[in-house]
Amino acid sequence: MKKRILFILALLLLLPGNETQSRRLHSCSELARLYRGKALPVPLQTEKKDTISTRLEKKRFSESDIEIFGFDKRLQTKSETFLLRNNTDHRISLITLRFIYKTLKGEMIDHRDVTITCDILPQATKSITIDSFDRAYAYRYEKSDIVGRKTGIAFQVAYDIVRYDIRIDLK
Repeated sequence: MKKRILFILALLLLLPGNETQSRRLHSCSELARLYRGKALPVPLQTEKKDTISTRLEKKRFSESDIEIFGFDKRLQTKSETFLLRNNTDHRISLITLRFIYKTLKGEMIDHRDVTITCDILPQATKSITIDSFDRAYAYRYEKSDIVGRKTGIAFQVAYDIVRYDIRIDLK
């Protein structure tokens, strides 16, 4: 029976396919050569009772896990700065945020996804600086200070959390 299964697997792997399938064929033929005339190892059978649950399975993630405050984008700058607060009990290593920029009348100016590689401890805050969407130096955040005579076009910003990764260090 085991020889039949191995033979069928070998035939399936001979079908034309991508490079990973040919790599699997090579390793499968090596296994067949190694175990020729010997009993093949039997994979361990486990029941659902054996599974180990983690604390992460019990935790529900919410939008309040990450907060942004202190946003600043002045007229003559090419960067946006804000504070990022980690309200989780886990260390965060990567965050993807979707920023939506609108005029004060509510008309959309732009939107974009920004991925930030960082290391933010649980319940900690970190200052983040990213490149601005404003390449022409025409916009300023509505609450930012006005420097000089030019006022620029004021905008509002909103964000959505697209993704964040937690860091788990194995000891």
